[in-house]
Amino acid sequence: PQNHAAERRGIKPIEIKAVFEREVEENRSGTTPFPNYSPGDLGKKTILKNHRARWEYVGLLREALGIPVAGNGDIDSAGELLRRAAGPCDAVMAGRLAVRCPWIFAQVRSPGGILPGPVNLEETALRFLELLARRQPREFHLSRARRFFAYFCGNFRFGAYLKTLLNREKDLSGMAAVLCSYFRECPEEAERSSME
Repeated sequence: PQNHAAERRGIKPIEIKAVFEREVEENRSGTTPFPNYSPGDLGKKTILKNHRARWEYVGLLREALGIPVAGNGDIDSAGELLRRAAGPCDAVMAGRLAVRCPWIFAQVRSPGGILPGPVNLEETALRFLELLARRQPREFHLSRARRFFAYFCGNFRFGAYLKTLLNREKDLSGMAAVLCSYFRECPEEAERSSME
């Protein structure tokens, strides 16, 4: 909400990624958890980024700086995404989970976090390849597909095997053929409940 008002006045938010863990640890006994930083130092929008998710720092940072702060890390379910969004941050990022389970946002909006039916993983994977071919230049196809499947294959019992087969392919049509073959061999893996 605060950023929208600034944008209407012609002020564009600046996104800065910063790691604050060391400063928080060093200043734990002080009254101000982030004495070395001010909103002027960091820009209009700050992202707290850590190697380990330290959600307790998000509220401290937001309070100390008085600017919008987005939290990121260790979101592994729709419930966790909702729980973190209800906390002291202005936004939540769900990076790897959004790639592994692209239906997560529909699940969060659904009553009780339950989708009306199972997710068809085969259709989702093939649709991703179709959109990738349509929306990205050819030189990005393999790198983007491999990046996507590095996480998406976590949905499958034999995901490491599937990822290896996909990574051997030289184009998207080869990847699509690998997927179709995998789901013929393992038809029980083609769909999953949104609660899994």
